[in-house]
Amino acid sequence: MRQLETIVQRRSLTLIPATAYSLFKRKVGRNAFTFVELLVVIAILGVLIGLLLPAVQAARAAAQRMQCGNNLKQIGLVTHNFHYANERFPCAINDPLVPIGREGEGIDVSYLVWILPYAENSAQYDFCKQFLDGTASGNVGTHCAELTKTSLLFYKCPSDSAATKIRTEAGSVHYIWAATSYHCNRGDIKGFAYWGLQDRGAFVSGCIGTPNSRSAAMNNKGKVRGLNYVSDGTSNTILVSEICVSENIGGVTGNIKGTMALFASGDVAGSYDSPNKCYNKRTGQGQISPTYTHPTFGIGNRWVAAEGCHQTAFYTILPPNSVSCVRSSHDWALPTASSYHVGGVNVIFCDGSTHFVTETINAGDPAVVPATATGLTGDNYRKYSGASIHGIWGALGTASSGESVHLP
Repeated sequence: MRQLETIVQRRSLTLIPATAYSLFKRKVGRNAFTFVELLVVIAILGVLIGLLLPAVQAARAAAQRMQCGNNLKQIGLVTHNFHYANERFPCAINDPLVPIGREGEGIDVSYLVWILPYAENSAQYDFCKQFLDGTASGNVGTHCAELTKTSLLFYKCPSDSAATKIRTEAGSVHYIWAATSYHCNRGDIKGFAYWGLQDRGAFVSGCIGTPNSRSAAMNNKGKVRGLNYVSDGTSNTILVSEICVSENIGGVTGNIKGTMALFASGDVAGSYDSPNKCYNKRTGQGQISPTYTHPTFGIGNRWVAAEGCHQTAFYTILPPNSVSCVRSSHDWALPTASSYHVGGVNVIFCDGSTHFVTETINAGDPAVVPATATGLTGDNYRKYSGASIHGIWGALGTASSGESVHLP
């Protein structure tokens, strides 16, 4: 009987083909992917990441651009709060709130300092209130050290990594400076940094004097500007724009958005000369040459200061994202609006509305010499009051030029 059962079992096993049995055995015992299957999975994941990454980057860029616009809205709001309290805008430089006779960097306090109390930042303002009130001697770098090195979130564009840097000034006294991305509009005519005869924008230098005497200019202060001056319309006049903060990387060439080009000796940043003297510093591929390098005198490197125009101001002369230039003495400069957003810059107008201005906006012909276009020469050019010679972009920078130009 047992022999019969053994024979039956052997015959039943032979009913299962050998190949099928081996596959069945392998399938039951396997607990991992094959090498080929792993490669297929990795390839699929790579394709998915390649498809999703641009979308993620685009979403991040859009969020940063929106946050930048929100920062501008906040700056515009507190600037209007200052206007409500003082019946004028703060000055770009030499504000009458600085005591008469104050020398050094006291006259260079930027508009961003004066609006602090109206932005619920009185604590920061109080860091150097005694100095700003004229009860402490010295300069802002000494008495406002806690303020100069304070990096305020709404003064920095999230797309600009250089705006987060804190820089130490070279020299015997090592002042520390925080940066800003947001510069006030001084119009479409470039002049000397400290006096305000030529300013045609919403912001002006708060003094009247000669460009060769800062103390004389300060003692003749009194030039201010408010909404009543903006006769071209508050919705047609830029208040503040963003500008890329200088990286101040050494070398012959530099990034067009991260450095300033260096003017040749004798150039005055487009005041009498053609703006092409700055525009032609481009060398292609987003580069400029030669560059200006300084630890703390680059564009936006000091949000507390307004020295040299390029620290906290800009001009609507060259189109956005083109070139910014400066002389080695840093008192003649041509700062140009710029950003790391694709295709243009964020600006806020005097009516509080924010807009994205494309870098292709009509800015006139940079080869035109101002004296030729206006028929005025020398200091008379700084008194020009007609329509802007720098196209739509220039017209949006003027507050009272007799032209109401809208964004395209």
